[in-house]
Amino acid sequence: MKVMLLIILNILHCMALICDARKSEEYFKKFNGKEILGISENYMETIIMKTKNTFACISKCSRKIDCNMALLTGQNCTIFKNCTIGKYYQESQGVILMEKKIKCIKDYSSLTIKNTLINNLTSVYAFAVLHNGDLASGTDENSIEILNLESMTSKKILLGHSAMIWSLAVLQNGDLASGSSDKTIKIWNLNNGTVKYNLTEHTKAVVSLAVLHNGDLASGSLDKTIKIWNVNNGTVKYTFTGHSLGVFSLAVLQSGDLASGSADATIRIWNVNDGTVKYILTGHTSIVKSLVVLQNGNLASGSNDNKVKIWNIDDGTLNKTLSGHGTMVNAIALLNNGDLVSGSYDETIKIWNEHDGTIKHSLTDHKSSISALVVLANGDLVSASEDKTILVWN
Repeated sequence: MKVMLLIILNILHCMALICDARKSEEYFKKFNGKEILGISENYMETIIMKTKNTFACISKCSRKIDCNMALLTGQNCTIFKNCTIGKYYQESQGVILMEKKIKCIKDYSSLTIKNTLINNLTSVYAFAVLHNGDLASGTDENSIEILNLESMTSKKILLGHSAMIWSLAVLQNGDLASGSSDKTIKIWNLNNGTVKYNLTEHTKAVVSLAVLHNGDLASGSLDKTIKIWNVNNGTVKYTFTGHSLGVFSLAVLQSGDLASGSADATIRIWNVNDGTVKYILTGHTSIVKSLVVLQNGNLASGSNDNKVKIWNIDDGTLNKTLSGHGTMVNAIALLNNGDLVSGSYDETIKIWNEHDGTIKHSLTDHKSSISALVVLANGDLVSASEDKTILVWN
C-alpha cells in the first residue's frame, strides 16, 4: 500500500512539472513577443538562489511578473528585476535561460547629458560594466579606475600595468580582465584590488578581450593571434592564427562562435571548439576597430574606413553599410532598444536605425575623438573622449 501511494505521488509530481513547463513556455512566448509592456529606467534588482536546476531557475522567473531575466551560472540562479541588458551577462556570467527583452524598452528620442566626469590627466580607451553596476575604465596612464556613476566618484584605482589599457572584460565570477600595451592580461580581484593572474603569452599589445559562453577568456593582440584562456588557472587552451595583421576587436556571437576584427580589414568567424574559421567577412578597407552583436544575432562592425557595416551571420554576407561619419569609427555599442551607436574620430556619436540605415541622432558635445562607448544596465549610454571627459547620456 505504501509503495502504491509513493508511485501515485510521483506520478502527480511529474504531471505538475509538465504542467508548469507548459505554463512557463506560454509565459515566455507572451513576454518574448513584440508588445511593449512598459518603460522602466530603474537600476536592476537581483535575487540569487542556490540551484543548478535549469527548470527551477526558469520557473522562479516565470512566476514573478517583475522578473526580467533568469541567469544560471554554476550553482547560482540569478533573477533580475527591472531593467537589464542581457548581452553583458551573456558575455560575462553564464547561460541566460530566458530574457524578456521588450520589458525594458527605453526612450531614446532625445538624449541629453546626465552627468559629466572630467579628468585633466588621462583619456579612457576601454569600459566594462561590473556586476554591481559600477563602471571600470581603462586609461592611457596605465591605470584602471572604478567609478560609481550615481555619485560620479572614483571608488578605486587599480595599478599594475606598465603601459596603456586597451581592453576590459568582466569574467563570470565578477573578476576583471584587462589587456594592455605592455603585452599582458591581468585578472583582478575587485574585492581587494589584487592581481590573481598575470597572463604573458602574447608578444605584442593586447587590444581586445571577450568572455566566451563557457567562461573562458578570448584575447586579441597586435601579434596577429587570438588566445583562449582558462581563467581558473591562467593557462592558454588554444591559439588561433589566420589574420595577417593585428586583432583589434572581438565579439561573442549568440551561437557561441567568436568574431574577430583585424587591421587586415577582415572579420573572421571562429568555431571556438576547434579553432576553425567558418567565414571570412570582407568589405572593409581598413582596420576593423570594433564589433557588436545585434539583437537579431547579426554582427555590426566599425572601421577606420569611416563605415559601419551590418553582416548576416548565417551566411557571412553583407547586409548594409552605414555611412555618415567623416573619419574613423573607433567604437560601437548597442542600445537596449536595438539601435546602434557609433563613436568616431570626427568627435561625434551617431545613433543609427540599423534596419534602414538612417541616422536618428548625432551627438556633438565632445570636443575631441570618441575613444570608448558602453551601455549601462539601466540603458544609459556612456562615452569617453580624448577631450578627457566621460559623459553619461540619458
